[in-house]
Order: sequence, then structure tokens, then C-alpha cells
Amino acid sequence: MKLIEAIEKAEKDGACEDSLEELRSLLASGITNIQELKDHKLSPYWAYCFARDVIKGPWPEGEDTISKDAEWSYYYAKAVIKGPWPEGENTISKNAEYSYYYAAGVIKNPWPKGEDAISQDAWWSYNYARDVIKGPWPEGEDAISQDAWWSYNYARDVIKGPWPKGEDVISKEAEYSYYYARDVIKGPFSKGVVK
Repeated sequence: MKLIEAIEKAEKDGACEDSLEELRSLLASGITNIQELKDHKLSPYWAYCFARDVIKGPWPEGEDTISKDAEWSYYYAKAVIKGPWPEGENTISKNAEYSYYYAAGVIKNPWPKGEDAISQDAWWSYNYARDVIKGPWPEGEDAISQDAWWSYNYARDVIKGPWPKGEDVISKEAEYSYYYARDVIKGPFSKGVVK
């Protein structure tokens, strides 16, 4: 398909409106074939939009391009394939945020392939434990225990009780020491900051 044909079809279907101007400028610069766009930083997004809004379903010709970006691989699986998409999983699994979203929103179960990336980030480890594992997740606890806010939340929402591994970092923050004492221990927190 020629680029001008793709742009006209996208305009007709109201797709990728935010990118059509940039695509027109690429056309004006001499790019005429969709194949020539594969190296553009926005090509995974454009291919996803074309599949979702123009083709309105899977687009095998664009999947190689989509699979190079974790965000658009996740969205392609969620909104176009409407289920697991193995072709994008290697890329997704390297990104904590989209590994979490893929597990929670597409797989709807624990997803071991993405757990290494998730376990490196306190925010996504907490969310994965709470929303996907639905209980303690030791693999993410090292990252969580480095952050007072996420340690407090993990103790309150996941452990549902005292969590000694996070207490040292919580104790360095007066506000979170107070919340931990009030909401988790429901009594004095002897390690907490005293002023």
C-alpha cells in the first residue's frame, strides 16, 4: 500500500488524527511507501492506530512494527487482538509498566515472563502483588522495601499487617511512620521518627 493511500484511508476513517499532519510532512519529504516508515520512532503507534481504526482488526502486515514497542504491543493485544499476543510478549516483558498491564488486563493472571521487569520497580511490584497475585509477592519485595510510601501501602493493602522488611525505610519518614502506626499496626510504631 502506498503512503498516500494509507493517509487517505486513515482520514476517511477518522484514524490517527494526531499523526496525520506528521505523515503528510513525511509524504512531502519524498517518502511514498509504508515500508519506508518502519524506522520512524512513531511507526509502532501508527501501525497500531491503522489496525484499530482503519482495518478494525488484526493487521498482520503491521505486526512486526508494532511488536518493537512495549506500549503499542500491549494496546494491540488489549484493543485489537483482545487477548494474548505472543508476537509482542518479548518486548512487553522488558518493560515493568506494560508487563503489569499485560498481566492484569490481557492475561488476567500472573505472567512469569514479565515478572523480572516488574520486580525491579516498587510501584509496579506493589500493583502486581495487589491486583494480579492478590497477595504477598516476595519477588517484588526488595524494590518495594526501598520506598517508604510503597512499603506502607504494601503492608496495609497486601500483607494486611506489619511488614518488618519495609519498616526501616518507613521509619525514616514521619508521615509514613504515622500512617503505618495508625493503619497497619494500629498502635505505637517504635521505629518511627520521633520529633
